[in-house]
Amino acid sequence: MKFFFLPLFFFFFSVTAQVTDSAVYQTYLKNNMEVLDTGKELPVQLFDAAFYKNQLFLFGENHGSSLPLAADPLLFKQLHKKAGVRYYIAEVDDTKAWMLTNFLKDGNEQWLKKVFASWVADTAQWASKENYNRYKALQSFYSSLPAKDKFTIIGIDVVQDYSLLKEQIQFYRSGKNAAAIKFLTDSLAAITDTISFTHRKQLGAYCRRLVQYISTNEKQYRQALGSNFTAFRHTVTSFSFLGAGMYRDSIMYCNFQNLTSAYKLAGKKLYGFMGFYHTLQVSYDGRPPFAAHLQQGNTSFSGKTVSIQMFAIGSTVMLPFMGQLKQMMPSGFVNKLRQDNPYFPATQKYIPYTLSNDEAMMKVAGINNLKAVSAANTVTLFRLNNTGSPYHTSRQLMEVTGFQTLKPTSAASATTAAFQYVLLFRGSRAALPID
Repeated sequence: MKFFFLPLFFFFFSVTAQVTDSAVYQTYLKNNMEVLDTGKELPVQLFDAAFYKNQLFLFGENHGSSLPLAADPLLFKQLHKKAGVRYYIAEVDDTKAWMLTNFLKDGNEQWLKKVFASWVADTAQWASKENYNRYKALQSFYSSLPAKDKFTIIGIDVVQDYSLLKEQIQFYRSGKNAAAIKFLTDSLAAITDTISFTHRKQLGAYCRRLVQYISTNEKQYRQALGSNFTAFRHTVTSFSFLGAGMYRDSIMYCNFQNLTSAYKLAGKKLYGFMGFYHTLQVSYDGRPPFAAHLQQGNTSFSGKTVSIQMFAIGSTVMLPFMGQLKQMMPSGFVNKLRQDNPYFPATQKYIPYTLSNDEAMMKVAGINNLKAVSAANTVTLFRLNNTGSPYHTSRQLMEVTGFQTLKPTSAASATTAAFQYVLLFRGSRAALPID
């Protein structure tokens, strides 16, 4: 399942902009920037009253770098306090989200280890010590809150670890009245016990039939499952998208819509921490990312979503070192990477790879304007959508070219339609592989 964690820093950036005068950008940026300390509680002064009126707050990051993983809990705490956010969207599937919420409640790290198992096995960029500690920080924050302020982790991604599915289904079968639907849940449990990514269509087809059956016999299922009914129906619905010919961000959107309906989230405040691409709010290359689905789909979140995108200078990421990458990189180059990053463990599974959007191989046209007004080894927040912003009529920072192109579907799209804030990480070291 390695395709879930494609290293988005392979995207190379270029720009076609209506405004090209660097002085115009830099003057604007100087008046709309704030240096953050990831080791301290925020607040963020650039987040004004209009910002907090949004319903969905998205932070799009490049996987495998350390500082974004430290910034995430602090940003969430700020939004929890100032915006009333009570739902945390993780780039995980429904089963892992269930386990992570259990971890929030009881602090048992066995839940966390199960969530990380497939990431470790797949040599994914999520499998880092910093990411593990990020969830521990969220759990610590959860434990400090009174009952009325507790939050829930929800997962909208496609299935990531098929070996975990049966445990969630077994939980639904454990209710005191669940025996009334045992003949169906037994069948579902048997499928999830043996299913794999290769045979996911079997599970998807079965769950599409089961969704219809639940709808027809809803009263029976509600009586049998009690308070677990809504969660069970959503889980089955999320399984039903498997093998249905839908692409990943479309499934994420459908899962989110189903959750919104099931738990009446339309008027709630939510925060999401996920990959850079998923948080872009306009269509790219003929397909809408997750956030663009929300903006274009006439949902309750249309016009009420704000995206904060990560860029980096002089940083590194924890890069899976395997397959074609091993063949492409000469040993001398890899040894030099390790020598330049002595903190990184001598492992053949990962290497500390350069992540710097001001260099030719991954250049963001316009990034030098952000670099000019920021300092080395800082985390700086930039607001792009304030009054008089040149990014309202520019495509700087939003077009991607290189090994994988990423361009807005519409030539008329401007940067602030795709995202409204930038977090610039300078000198962020690579995250460390988890044991």
